[in-house]
Amino acid sequence: CHVACIYIMSLFYKDVNDGIRIYVWKQEETADELCRLAGDRGLRLKKEAEKRFKSEKRQLEWLAVRALLRVVAGKDAAIRYRINGEPYLEGSDCRISISHTDRFVCLAVHPFRHVGVDIEVFSHRIDRVVSHVVHPSEASCVPLSGDDATRYPLIVWSMKESVFKCLDMVTLDYMHGIRIAPFRLGVEGRTRAAYLHKGFCYPLTVHYISCPHYVLTWCREQGMTEVRTS
Repeated sequence: CHVACIYIMSLFYKDVNDGIRIYVWKQEETADELCRLAGDRGLRLKKEAEKRFKSEKRQLEWLAVRALLRVVAGKDAAIRYRINGEPYLEGSDCRISISHTDRFVCLAVHPFRHVGVDIEVFSHRIDRVVSHVVHPSEASCVPLSGDDATRYPLIVWSMKESVFKCLDMVTLDYMHGIRIAPFRLGVEGRTRAAYLHKGFCYPLTVHYISCPHYVLTWCREQGMTEVRTS
């Protein structure tokens, strides 16, 4: 597919031809700098972040998402949350998904379809939980050695996070509820995923980017009906 990539300071932008726009920001700014980037609402947002979170790290991540939205939208837009925790833009039909991890924040936007995005810093911590989140059929595709033996299941885990957000679920069995089809590990790619529930299978296409410091995955709803599997 046609992809456009733009780097603006620490901002990475990817425009995918199925309507999704992906923005990744390496957050290196102070709270005051993020306030200025967030526009007229910046000071109020800073106070809200301090009220919501005790951790300075979480405050900065929360502010960075709102500053990122202000930078890419070119105007103030409030992020609200539904009862189930799904984020949405006040006064807009656009669908959004948000992710953040260790100084990286990510925003996915689609004009009308639900989207899911996830970003994960590369870490061997995933090695300790692989057996709880990666199905044996998925584990059989994991490379046997080196960093790829960690990177592959990390991407699988991230893909399941993106599907979870896209389908707006409250709880999920990561081992059995979502299956990721085998894929060839590279810098960028895609594969099929399926949400399995009570004899139904909902198919999606999940994309990924694998960078030295993080992996990024995303998907959007297919706009089709579920398929009965039994």
